[in-house]
Amino acid sequence: MKSEKVNFINLIIYGLAKSIFEVYLTFYSKR
Repeated sequence: MKSEKVNFINLIIYGLAKSIFEVYLTFYSKR
């Protein structure tokens, strides 16, 4: 149960980091 919660949190952090990185790439390429 604890490991599942950690995996879920890691999945959320990974998704946030990926979306932020994509937005940063698009913003940087536009400049």
